[in-house]
Amino acid sequence: VFGEFNFEINEENNRPYWIIPCIQYTTGINGAPIIDEVIILDAITGESTLTSSKEIPTWVDRALDSNVVHDWIKCWGKYKGGLLNSWFSKKEVTKPSEGYNYITKNNDVYYFTGMTSAASDESNVGFVLVNMRTGEAEFFNQNASTEVAAKQAAEGQVQQYGYISSDPIIMSIEGNNTYFMTLKDGSNYTKMYALVSANDANKV
Repeated sequence: VFGEFNFEINEENNRPYWIIPCIQYTTGINGAPIIDEVIILDAITGESTLTSSKEIPTWVDRALDSNVVHDWIKCWGKYKGGLLNSWFSKKEVTKPSEGYNYITKNNDVYYFTGMTSAASDESNVGFVLVNMRTGEAEFFNQNASTEVAAKQAAEGQVQQYGYISSDPIIMSIEGNNTYFMTLKDGSNYTKMYALVSANDANKV
């Protein structure tokens, strides 16, 4: 199955390409989709190359499908303590929080989302970054307000305007973990920006 088509420019020859992940769906209780290959299609000539996911050139920023990445994170949070744990005791079982975003790090694009306890959505227990080219993931153990709480706090500051917040990204500002988001009007124009403390959503 073809995943999301991503438009990319190869900076080496300034040619446009479509990057198409090839998804295989596995079976079983804890099966997760797999992306072993991607198609690199020349947007001018239509010529395509089937490439192993381990040999994707570095100029490609996004070779993975964000829905598949979300499924990976969900399976990791649910089954990291084993299959029986996911059904019964559910010790340290987590799930992705609502919403996600992309951030850049060392010239690579990463899928970013918070992780909440499966038993409660009141706060994040950490954050996950997944490299959208290699699939390598990092988990950061950090208690924080959820992205939803941050969005609500930002929108509450400008409720008289009815602005809607984007899904936030997290950054470190003078050593403080802080959510950053845009605030848009009904026409989808960016009107303001908001910074919300990840440790205390009341600080906006």
